This record gives sequence, C-alpha cells and structure tokens, in this order.
Amino acid sequence: MLYSLARWVFRAYLKLFLRWRVDGVERVPAEGAVIVCGNHYHWMDPVAVACALRRPVHFMAKEELFRFKPFGALLRIARAYPVRRGAVDRSALKKTFELLEQGEVVGIFPEGTRSKTGELGKAEPGVGLFAHRARVTVLPFGIAGSYRPFRRLTIIFGQPMRFDSLYDQKLRSEQVLTAITEPIMAEVAALRAAAKATLGRTD
Repeated sequence: MLYSLARWVFRAYLKLFLRWRVDGVERVPAEGAVIVCGNHYHWMDPVAVACALRRPVHFMAKEELFRFKPFGALLRIARAYPVRRGAVDRSALKKTFELLEQGEVVGIFPEGTRSKTGELGKAEPGVGLFAHRARVTVLPFGIAGSYRPFRRLTIIFGQPMRFDSLYDQKLRSEQVLTAITEPIMAEVAALRAAAKATLGRTD
C-alpha cells in the first residue's frame, strides 16, 4: 500500500515537472523472476525505474543509508535492502536469491555505484552471477537526461535476455563476466545511447 502510494507521488512528479519518456516497458515480463539492470548516474535512478515498471522492484542500497532510521524506514517501504560495499555481503546475496526464487523483480546497477562522469563504467560480475545461478531473465535498460525540473529524462527498456545454454555449466567468476555480464553491458550501452539520442527531440 505505502509502496504504491509512494510510486504514485513520484510518478506524478516525473510527469508534471520532467519531460519523462519511457519506452519498451511492455517488454517487462508480466510474471516470474526478472533482473532489471542498467546504467546509474543519479540517486534518483532507482526511483525513476521503479515508477516506470508496472511491477514492484527491489533495489540494493548501500547500508550507510539505512543507519539513519527514519530514512532507512523509507527505503524499506520502497522495497530497498542493504548491501555492504567493498566486501562480500552474504546477507545481501541471500536476500537477492530469495527474492528471485519468489518470482520478484530485482534491480541491479552492474557498475556497483553511481558514475561520477555520467559515462558508463566498468561492470562488476554480480549481475551475471545472479542471472547464472538463479537462471532468470535479465532485462537491460538505458537511462539518460536530467532530473532538474522541466528537463527531459528518458528510460528505454531492451529485449529480455536469457542465457539458457550457460545455466547448466559451472562457470568461474571471470567466465561469467565474459559470457554473461559483458553482453548485458553491451545492451545497456546501446540503450543508454538510444535514450541519450532522444534528449534533443521535441516529439
């Protein structure tokens, strides 16, 4: 209930104060576990993606944000859960796999943090490892634009990706990075470029 209310409020803001454009949202599977992943350059990116999707989405957020309890409570309402950066956080890993096993949508930023330049950074193997071990569909997206009032913001969702031929293979982390994560990031890069190309249009 609170999640739906918060999403309604933010959707209203995005529609009223930003020239918000969303393409390809119909490509999001209506049911079943999905990992949505894309580029990350602003703290509002998870909010914009959650508002674009018709299904609730769970994002990881750095654990420091949860230390201030009122803000942490808001993050939990938004279905975010903490992850300890710079180390293997087994609790966050377990939570992610549990959500995927329950058929939920999990949002992941493969770069692991926000890009300070706005350019696409190097991906960590995480999204590929989750996709491989949970055997789930990955939906890439690209986001570009500004969150300043009356500026344009575009999100484009790509085609669902699966790696069924690899799911039964035992792969090391570096193999997952090459075989799964890199193709995903190539799609994210293409979608980001497509989103960026819309910013100068008037349609």
